[in-house]
Amino acid sequence: AAASYARFSRRVAWMLDRDLPLVDALHLAGTLDRDASLAASAPSAVARSSSGNASKAASNETSSKSSVPPLLLWALIRSSDDASPGANLHFAADVYARLAAQQAERWRRFSPTLAAALLGGSVVLAYSLAVFVPIIQLLITLAEPGAG
Repeated sequence: AAASYARFSRRVAWMLDRDLPLVDALHLAGTLDRDASLAASAPSAVARSSSGNASKAASNETSSKSSVPPLLLWALIRSSDDASPGANLHFAADVYARLAAQQAERWRRFSPTLAAALLGGSVVLAYSLAVFVPIIQLLITLAEPGAG
């Protein structure tokens, strides 16, 4: 999710840097993005925030479990007010890109351990079943009354 937020933020910032209106930039970035919920909810969140108090709109948006994350919503709201509208979105894109890189690094470090544990556990399970199932069958056979 962080990588898609970073891509979306960068696209909108790039378009705003080229003097495209925010509503058009959101629409175009939304059509390019794979996350349809983010593309659909971002324009309405910005429209609600521009009609009233930005901090009140941001708190209402985050409390209603929007698909727009708080930092991206803040950057979009501030982009509609600032003289350099893309700066906040560039900042949000950098934050989300670093978060995505950290998440990828975490998986890169954790996945070999997880793979080794699953492979090792499977080998131990197969070996224990191969050894102990015949022994248990032998003990069950010897425990039968007429097997003596």
